[in-house]
Amino acid sequence: MSEPSAATILIVDPEPLIVESIAVALAANGYRTLQAMSRGIAQRMVNHDHVHVLISHGHLHGDSTPFSFATEVSSAHPDMAIVAVTSDGHTDHAFVPERARILLKPFDLSELLIAIADARALARPASS
Repeated sequence: MSEPSAATILIVDPEPLIVESIAVALAANGYRTLQAMSRGIAQRMVNHDHVHVLISHGHLHGDSTPFSFATEVSSAHPDMAIVAVTSDGHTDHAFVPERARILLKPFDLSELLIAIADARALARPASS
């Protein structure tokens, strides 16, 4: 696994305070963060920035099913680690990308860092 400072993490959640608090905590731990409150902005960032980890809330405006954005990103970018965040303890795992790490709200920094490390271990290495 590469050092945290080498990883860029995109945080997507409809709640600005959640996005900001996660970004501040991750930046303090050496990560570069990108922030998005909508699916459209997040999609542009995925397409134009080199994102290593996606932290995405399960219910984004415009998603047809829970985690559909995360599932689309996972399919298009198999080397990108996915952390699927939900506040629903009864999430239907059929909607969660197969190689995603699920993180249940509320969570603390240590749980977040473990989820990121686990998700990065599940991501397929980029083809050379």
